[in-house]
Amino acid sequence: MVREKSSKPSADPHRSWSREAVIFALVAVMAWYFVYLRYRLNQEFPLATLESFLDGTAHKPFQFRMLVPWLVGGLRSLGLGDAAMLYRAIDVMAVIGAFYALRYYLGLYLKSHAALMAFALFYVLPWNYLLARDLTIILPYDLMAVTLTTLALGLAAREKWGLFYPAFVLGALNR
Repeated sequence: MVREKSSKPSADPHRSWSREAVIFALVAVMAWYFVYLRYRLNQEFPLATLESFLDGTAHKPFQFRMLVPWLVGGLRSLGLGDAAMLYRAIDVMAVIGAFYALRYYLGLYLKSHAALMAFALFYVLPWNYLLARDLTIILPYDLMAVTLTTLALGLAAREKWGLFYPAFVLGALNR
């Protein structure tokens, strides 16, 4: 008996899981490399160094953008690493979160191609954070702002207000 090939996607959970694992691994490596380049090619803003965010001495208005410095301070107080490593780790997680937030938002319009199109994030990020040589400073809240804004757009588009408002509050703390 010959089975006909179906044009419908496979409902096999193992195949779906392995596809998602490959996507996550690829996104994690690309996010890590982007953050590595960001910290390697850019410099800290002299009036708002990463350490000055932690001790509350960053120049105004930067000192009021506190979500990421609070996370770093809390994780550092638990002994989970030094500030530089924690800032980079949170940036990597923010880029991964931005990918999945963009995928969630695009899923509303593109359905099956949202994951593929969300990889465009890795084309856009270098233009804003690596290649704009006049504005290449490291501010700890930038990548988290991309994540929270994209997530809030996706939640608002799907009218999930119970999740939108916490994302909005976190975004307000961040920016």
